Amino acid sequence: MNAHLRVIWAIAAKDIADAVKNRTTLSVLLSMLFLVGVYRALPALENMGQTPNVLVYDAGNSALVTLMENSQAFELWTGYRSEAHMKEKLASGQAPELGLVIPVDLDSGGEVTLQGYVLYWVDEDDAAALKRLVEEEISRLLDRPVSIHLEGNVVYMLALILAWTAALLALVAWRVRRLDR
Repeated sequence: MNAHLRVIWAIAAKDIADAVKNRTTLSVLLSMLFLVGVYRALPALENMGQTPNVLVYDAGNSALVTLMENSQAFELWTGYRSEAHMKEKLASGQAPELGLVIPVDLDSGGEVTLQGYVLYWVDEDDAAALKRLVEEEISRLLDRPVSIHLEGNVVYMLALILAWTAALLALVAWRVRRLDR
């Protein structure tokens, strides 16, 4: 068993050394690392200095939406037919955005807890900062404490995931059919 592992390691070490010495392989690896870095940094660079987007589904035509429209702390998007419609629009977002559901009984007073949603790829720190900003602004507008519940409220790009899954399954089926011939 040990002898087999030594042989495998010797072959793998030789292949790795050859790959590192080869300029083509090295340039491909460096290009890939550059693209990964750009992909990770692009959303932050794209939204630098812009106010964040907040998508709101208002179930009860609350006066809060009118107050939020006049706020300079964030860009407000409203007019969604349902919570699902708001989540669908949130899922197609390209920047860290916050989706909020304003309950029917918000204007009745009392403690305010709103359901918030973020995209699956939004970093925890970015989500917490966005949550804090919106909580502070809504608290200021309502003159009472507001909390936004984000835990577990993650929105996935379902249509995109389904499309990639269907494409992958079609490719596998095509390949299997070709092998059966």
